[in-house]
Amino acid sequence: MKFFDIHISANNKNVLSQINIKKWVDPFNHKGNPSYNKNPYDDIYQAIMDTGNNSHEIAHHGSQIISEMIRLGIDKLKKKMIVTDYNVILWLRFEPLTDEFIMPRWHIDGNYRVNGIDAKHQKKMLISLRGPGTLLNECNDNFSVIQQIREINREHDRYKDSKNIEIENNLIEPILREKCIKHQLQNFQGVMYDVGNSHNAGIHSEPNGTRSRILLGILVNEL
Repeated sequence: MKFFDIHISANNKNVLSQINIKKWVDPFNHKGNPSYNKNPYDDIYQAIMDTGNNSHEIAHHGSQIISEMIRLGIDKLKKKMIVTDYNVILWLRFEPLTDEFIMPRWHIDGNYRVNGIDAKHQKKMLISLRGPGTLLNECNDNFSVIQQIREINREHDRYKDSKNIEIENNLIEPILREKCIKHQLQNFQGVMYDVGNSHNAGIHSEPNGTRSRILLGILVNEL
């Protein structure tokens, strides 16, 4: 897990702060995890228009800023992975205030089947652009902690019963307090981590949605 800062101008930060977020929007289609291989400007522009009553100027400049971040993020990931043949999955979450994630939902991302094909080598990047940032843990003996969390997730599946969210959390939190250091992404801070069965996979959770937020996610998949 590697943290890094995003360096953009005060004017660009101000543009992102002015985006009005009234409803949950992600412009990128995740059904079947299709790879994304076009200029994202138009999709981001429309998402900014759809999430609230935003002006053309805000949508235009916001899309330019985020599109450039995506370009730089992909370049950073592929250099870290030392790959030349790859495809990409993108996430861009415009999320209004919500009480859905008051309690953390600790988990580890499994490998993504991109375009229906099993993964070979994948690395993911998250960047907090506004509002509460993703919660993360750096752990001693990271793989052992991963195995314990995955076993708890299997035994107390929150997708089958929402009551399991509290049960999971009560079992996982003591493990994290003993073996890990907790972080929360700050605005204009990013993190890179492995997904799947890697020893370096990232243990993370959505934050408490006390304020609206913008989260950018990029995954590079080696072909």
